[in-house]
Amino acid sequence: MATTGATLIDALSRRLRDTSNTAHSRDLLKRILTHSQRAINLAQQAKKASVSFTPDPGRTIYTRTEVAANVGRILRIIADRTLPEVRWPMLQDTDRHWYRAIGGRHVQWARIGGNLFVLHPALWEPEAVTVIYVTVPADVIDGATNVDLPDELLPMVMDLAEGIMLAKARITHAMDAPLTRLAAALQPKAAKPLTET
Repeated sequence: MATTGATLIDALSRRLRDTSNTAHSRDLLKRILTHSQRAINLAQQAKKASVSFTPDPGRTIYTRTEVAANVGRILRIIADRTLPEVRWPMLQDTDRHWYRAIGGRHVQWARIGGNLFVLHPALWEPEAVTVIYVTVPADVIDGATNVDLPDELLPMVMDLAEGIMLAKARITHAMDAPLTRLAAALQPKAAKPLTET
């Protein structure tokens, strides 16, 4: 069952013991829930998408929003094969003039911070690549609009939002419970041991 934004805001208000929203406005809770769901989606990579992107001739550096408006984090770039991701300082080890290198096909890509990425080397003839990325969920809306994440991730969103609001209110002794639940939920699941049959 899909959960609405109003339901999430009401649940967070109950967790904060402020059901009349006198200490924390619904608008503030909506913004905190929006940012919390974005952080959880980036951590869990729940909503992914792919898009075809045609780089400009002779250009190597791009912003992630040039690929699509809702790119949260680029996961893979596929040209004629999956391009390996390298740390961007390694580009200088490959080619001292990597920022203006021209080649026949893309060899690798690198992420620079959270907003920029490099396709190395640049091409004179445009060649489309497929970019696989984690999306940025839509903002939480106080109303009947459904939240953009699957319901199984919403407890983590609520725990993170509650922890943020308790930190904002400087109620540090109460932060332990939601942040402990969040840390446990973010732990990778152990693989099941193989059994002989």
